[in-house]
Amino acid sequence: MGVGKFAVAALLVASLLGVSSAPVRGVESFDDNQVPILDMAAEGDLHLYADDSLEPEVVDPPSGLSVDDQFCASADTGACVDRPPDYVAHLPACDATEKVDCIVKVTATSAAGAESSGAFLRYFPDKSATSYTGKPSIGLPTGRAPSVWTIAGAPHGAGTEYAVVARLQGRVGVRSAAEFKIALTAVSVKTDADTTSAYKMPHWVKPRQMAGPASDRGKFRCAYWGEKGACLLSRPFPADTRFSVTVRLASEPVGWLHGRIGDPSITFTKNSNSVDVTVSAAPVQVPAIRVARNHAQFPANIQKAFAVDSKFGAGGTRRDGGQYLTDPAKRNAEYSFLSYKEEGFEQLSLVTSLIEDKASYAPWLWRVRTLSPGEMSKAGTCLTSGTGVKGIVTTNATVYGSGPPALSADGTTLVYKIAAPHYTRTGEVFKGEYNLAMRSDVADCLYGFADESSTSGTEYVEESTYTDDTWVDDGGANVDAAEGDFVDEEPAIEDEISAEELLADETAASIDNPTDVVVSTRATLTDQLVTGPNTSVRDADGWVYFSATGLTFSSPQVKVHMAETPVRVVLCSRGASLFRLTARAQKCPAGSSQARVQHCTKRGVVKVAVGTAPRCPGGFSKAKAITCVSGSTARKAIATSPRCPRGFSKAVTIHCVKGRAARTVTAARPACANGYAKARVLTCRKGTTVRSVLAVAPRCPKGFVKT
Repeated sequence: MGVGKFAVAALLVASLLGVSSAPVRGVESFDDNQVPILDMAAEGDLHLYADDSLEPEVVDPPSGLSVDDQFCASADTGACVDRPPDYVAHLPACDATEKVDCIVKVTATSAAGAESSGAFLRYFPDKSATSYTGKPSIGLPTGRAPSVWTIAGAPHGAGTEYAVVARLQGRVGVRSAAEFKIALTAVSVKTDADTTSAYKMPHWVKPRQMAGPASDRGKFRCAYWGEKGACLLSRPFPADTRFSVTVRLASEPVGWLHGRIGDPSITFTKNSNSVDVTVSAAPVQVPAIRVARNHAQFPANIQKAFAVDSKFGAGGTRRDGGQYLTDPAKRNAEYSFLSYKEEGFEQLSLVTSLIEDKASYAPWLWRVRTLSPGEMSKAGTCLTSGTGVKGIVTTNATVYGSGPPALSADGTTLVYKIAAPHYTRTGEVFKGEYNLAMRSDVADCLYGFADESSTSGTEYVEESTYTDDTWVDDGGANVDAAEGDFVDEEPAIEDEISAEELLADETAASIDNPTDVVVSTRATLTDQLVTGPNTSVRDADGWVYFSATGLTFSSPQVKVHMAETPVRVVLCSRGASLFRLTARAQKCPAGSSQARVQHCTKRGVVKVAVGTAPRCPGGFSKAKAITCVSGSTARKAIATSPRCPRGFSKAVTIHCVKGRAARTVTAARPACANGYAKARVLTCRKGTTVRSVLAVAPRCPKGFVKT
């Protein structure tokens, strides 16, 4: 796959509301990781919440080994002797006994680059009732419990302990289909979380049905429960610290990874009979919402959307069977919005006005996992066939698509949906990030890219509303944004210029003869593609990494555009003012118009007319401008029939590419710089869509034809 398809040229954003920075830890005592789950157990209560730490694929079930409805103590007992068992395995720390399918190390790295190693402390709990010892000869990992590590060099607000979960879930003999998860949580111990005699640790009622305590509801937030009513409280991570977890597996995980980490890096190191998987990333803060009240106090559209017979189902309950009651006054129901499902976008949109587009809290998370079998069932053969990890997507949006981006109908855009409340709990505007890493061969399979289709190009990130009717505040004028559009509040670069400055730029001249006016221009004529703010891209070892930070989360889509035209500079007029706009699209913002410059001459005098349809003043004739060069000196010759002055030659412009970088070089005899190759522009068409491809040997993308 041509690496140029992933070069970033600009960041274009169209949001519902705006942008600001994320909250800073330590400013106040509020602990986002200790906001309890509400205990709404009365008749008529309806509880709606979006908290990624509570989703089914995220909540950590105990280890267990089973066949049908029977648990086994090992692979050599009970029903597991005759049939391949299913397993849920919390991997242990590596030691003299556990050498594969185990946690190798945990580290933290400060902003200054100082690395601190973690030390294994204990398991929490030590064992569950269904923990078991693995059998490497048949590919069965040991199932223990979450492990606790201490990292002395990375203290958080409540100590130096961190809970680590490395979990495999699958069936013996089908290792390639096993789900894989790594999670890290800053924790502190609460020994009296549940002091009742009825306390039971999280446990399996039967395979695929678990139960556990809820005694922290309305009080505090337990991440993991242990013996004698103790639990590990979830805590915020220390600021400006990256964490790394290395797990040694019998074989590399297969499929697509997604999760809650920032600026991730994942590496695979093959050993003689295993592979070390290292995930290194920063924790992220994910906005969570909750709204709970009596059913009758909700607006009619919410009552209908979350009724017992609604498309979202009956939900859960705090009263046995309460979610299935048809009488709203007696029904007790709660709905957890699934962050990775399409319905999550609709659910979040429904409650936006109720929560005033504001997060209730935003816990810090560090977690990544493979797609579950249900999610992979719709992923297609590009992700389900073959071996190894195909890609990873991470974001701190409340709701997001968990799989790879979809390809737009015109074949130019990868589309990825994300959404979150606009405001933080304290009223600041939330800003987040999106990270995509994809194997090159997988991108070729998913999107049909040809290796030669582009060796250079541009990308940008665009946020556009997924709703059909959206109101955008652009600072005074209301702009209607339809699906797939972006409004004109994109962060392009506006360089305001006065008419006098423009005139000076165009006419600062030395006159060589009565008919030619030579205007001085910049000394260098090599233009590097502009890289948009808050975006980055790199290509290493067969992987392409794309990152965008500072995104607005008001129900947007992330769009990664490939092999498009580089950013341009366009002159715009707004009333009596002029400004140069640097952006991908040659489109002036709302309230302004694109302006053209017309050179005019009269007996050696040059004037510049500027406007949407500029005209030369009386007595002046339209003139043309050409660029002339002599060595490193560049001049502009302006005349009705311009000629370069003595010693100068008319400049020629060529395109040069090097990896993802592209340049235009203008000179009398232009040549590409060392390492750059001369490229051509090929125009391709697919229906009414026209696309330009810049490459040494350009070829039209799949579905396009040369024009």
